[in-house]
Amino acid sequence: MKKWIGIVSVSTLLLSGCTFGDSSEQQISEVLQQMHTAEEDYRSVQDDMNAAEQKEYTLFEEVLSLEQEQTEELTTKIDEMKASLNERKELVATEKESMDSALAASDFSELEVDQDVQALIDQIDAAYDARYATYENLYTNYESLLTLQETMYDEMLGEEVSIETIRELVQQVNAQNDQVQQLVTEMNEQTEEFNRVTDEVFETLQQEE
Repeated sequence: MKKWIGIVSVSTLLLSGCTFGDSSEQQISEVLQQMHTAEEDYRSVQDDMNAAEQKEYTLFEEVLSLEQEQTEELTTKIDEMKASLNERKELVATEKESMDSALAASDFSELEVDQDVQALIDQIDAAYDARYATYENLYTNYESLLTLQETMYDEMLGEEVSIETIRELVQQVNAQNDQVQQLVTEMNEQTEEFNRVTDEVFETLQQEE
């Protein structure tokens, strides 16, 4: 399996420490900062997710090199894989909660701005909604990947399991992982687009001062 890829962070202008004197810019920047803060747990779990996936990949390779008669070693390694998978379940739950909090924070409806500025805000809102929709799809597919992997690990512990069964499950896992990686790439692209739109909005507002 490939590694999970972390996202880039929200708005380079915000993270560069820019301060805005204009009321519209200040209001927008405060909402974006709240969104960025809400995503902190999302960002913080990525390294642990990568480490858990890499650990499972290594253990899986080791399991494939063992003979079925090496029951104790097989059981020990598969149990480690299942423990790592359970850790990933918890990390994904933390990640989803963080993203949902960020979505709740992405509320620009109460800002007191004129119609021209609202049109710019709508661009930010649309870019973020597209990004979150991609994340939801990614989350759903990653949950499916976890389920397939858990089934595969359980089957590998069975005394009567056939090589054909494991091979078929591996193919299913790999196909699902490919789908996940495609969505990870899309998520990163959506994040970059969101950052681009946000930066352009601030640049436009500064030019209109």
